[in-house]
Amino acid sequence: MNIRPILTLAFSAFCALAYGQQPAAPIAIAKSGEVTYTPDSRGNRVLDYSFCGYRQQAAPIPAAPVMVYVPHANGDRTDAIQRAIDYVSRLKADKKTGLRGAVLLAEGVHELSRPLRLSTSGVVLRGASRTSTVLRKTGVDRGAVVYIEGRNDLRILDTLRVTDSYVPVNRQTLTLTGKSPLPEGSRLIVVRPSTKEWIESIRCNVFGGNLPYWGWKPGEMDVRWQRTVTASSVLPSDMAATATAHAPVPQAIVSPLPRSHTRISISSDPVTLANSTFVRSGNAG
Repeated sequence: MNIRPILTLAFSAFCALAYGQQPAAPIAIAKSGEVTYTPDSRGNRVLDYSFCGYRQQAAPIPAAPVMVYVPHANGDRTDAIQRAIDYVSRLKADKKTGLRGAVLLAEGVHELSRPLRLSTSGVVLRGASRTSTVLRKTGVDRGAVVYIEGRNDLRILDTLRVTDSYVPVNRQTLTLTGKSPLPEGSRLIVVRPSTKEWIESIRCNVFGGNLPYWGWKPGEMDVRWQRTVTASSVLPSDMAATATAHAPVPQAIVSPLPRSHTRISISSDPVTLANSTFVRSGNAG
């Protein structure tokens, strides 16, 4: 029996599978430096991280003037640093930048017996050196070294349903239904409910060792993204609103398990974590 033709055919088939049908790379960088993205069959693509950073990198980080200098000293420095933070917190904020000033810590290891707390906007805690200024918390509690806290004055005005059956990663458009209009400046919270079905679908119900109590529990932590409406338009014949975000969705949204939604919110201070753009192009249903 002549097996050469059979081997040749098998090798040819292997080469076709291995080399002739390779999927396109999800990201490619040309010699010119241009980056191109290739989505998968469901539209998911590598997330655009260019919106990360201060004001989505649309403006340079303003320089906060130093208002208090805290020198290094041995022993517990919690009270000294906290007094400096509290002093700067009482200063008047700059009308343009919103900054009150910076607390500058000298080089050295600053020991803390308790956590530091920043509860006022516009206060910067800065070290004189990126490598030699160290905050070291002593003790046995598992709390943070620094807590950044604010006022709990967020109010939810209305809830709009996300009606898309699937929203791929990096999508900038959501279809919403609800009763409230979305004028320019409206602030939204896109909510991904942490239901039992969704947690199991991403295999986070068990973190290992076949021990369920280590897993993510339903309702334990919903995923939220904050966005801001910058333009709106209305289509009289359409009951749904199409919202286009300046910053993309960082995680796929699948319906109906669970049905995601957005919440129209209001608070006293501006949100700068993900200040994005939504464009309304339909009536609220």
